[in-house]
Amino acid sequence: MSFEIVNNQFLQQLAAAGAAHDIQACEDIYSETGVKLLANGSTLAGDIQARLLHHKLRRPLEHSIRVADAPNNRTLLDIFNHILDQDPILAHWASRSGITLELQEALQRLSLPECAWSALAIARHSDPKFIEHGLRVALIAISTAQAAGQAWRHLLPAALLHDIGYLYLNPALWKAQQPIGPGEWKQLSAHPIIGQMWAQNVAGLGGEVAALIACHHERADESGYPRQIGGERLGPVAEILALAEMVSGMLEHRSYPLGQLRIAFKLLPGQFTRKTRQAALSGTQDLPVGEAPAISTEKIEAALHQLLLRFGQALEVLEQLDWHCTSHVGRQLKQRLADRLNVIQRAFTSAGLDVWLPEAQRESDTNGEIFWNELAWIIRETNWHTRHLARDLTRQCLLLPQTEAHAFEPLASLFLALSDELTRAGL
Repeated sequence: MSFEIVNNQFLQQLAAAGAAHDIQACEDIYSETGVKLLANGSTLAGDIQARLLHHKLRRPLEHSIRVADAPNNRTLLDIFNHILDQDPILAHWASRSGITLELQEALQRLSLPECAWSALAIARHSDPKFIEHGLRVALIAISTAQAAGQAWRHLLPAALLHDIGYLYLNPALWKAQQPIGPGEWKQLSAHPIIGQMWAQNVAGLGGEVAALIACHHERADESGYPRQIGGERLGPVAEILALAEMVSGMLEHRSYPLGQLRIAFKLLPGQFTRKTRQAALSGTQDLPVGEAPAISTEKIEAALHQLLLRFGQALEVLEQLDWHCTSHVGRQLKQRLADRLNVIQRAFTSAGLDVWLPEAQRESDTNGEIFWNELAWIIRETNWHTRHLARDLTRQCLLLPQTEAHAFEPLASLFLALSDELTRAGL
């Protein structure tokens, strides 16, 4: 990706932001051949797309624009303080790790180039919660790094800007409320790499920050994206950022985030190392997990039945794939899927869900409430992982020969059907 060639999606989001903000050229903008396209001080609105889109520029457009009312250090501090006021979980997290004051001071000192402040303004226009999400990720990541004994100097800018690659993609992709197709996922899964390139080649934030941005959806067990790197190749600080991004999503979008977080670590412990998981959970000590959603036991029982049935079917399909997986990539994908399903099954076993308890024990005053709470959380978390399994499978199939890709399609359909059934049940 060359930033001298103007990205159409970035230009569209820039034009949209220009309708609400004072965005001007801060220098004369020239094409590579010397044609003056915009004069210093020109407003970037209206017909800028027609004038800029089909030219290769001398310098990236991002270096040549200024948003007059772009966020600044004061903006970041105000949003951060608002998060602490409104979110008792994150306030407790920051307080327990002892980084509240230190992080407030770091936000006041944070030095970013003008193109980064402008990018935050444009991203915030597309998504009003963009900066808030970045600061939530920063708080969780830095608290976890502190507990794990890791340096966090590069985590603050990386967390704040981790999703900046979205500026170069169609907003319909990253704002989608429904599952998207393979082609769309291929585009969307590139945003960490685009963000890395932007951080290094446009903003000049350095290799450490850029590398962290590239890894914010990776996992220690190599089940993440876009590069499926893990272990030592991922490194502890990048793993912490990836965990913080996942946890932030839970806190922002789930009704019972702490219960779900602890169940998530139980279901798929390999996604993050034990040290990182323990460091993250240390920030939630002394906080109640809350109660599971008020769903009838009949619905929970029916959902569990469907879950176990579908997972059994998925394991049968996996066994049949031995006949179809002839490529190295196909065999690797099959093994990764088998490993993830086996981990979830082991979590079921450890929770006693594969052996149905006697009715008296399930309904007893001492054990019943705990049993149903944990069961509801596990099913909800499995629903989330199931939909992500379908998504990851669809994305990975793009790398396979067509005949092998077709062989994996029944699995993706099974996972999506299960997720739909659990969602309809309120789980």
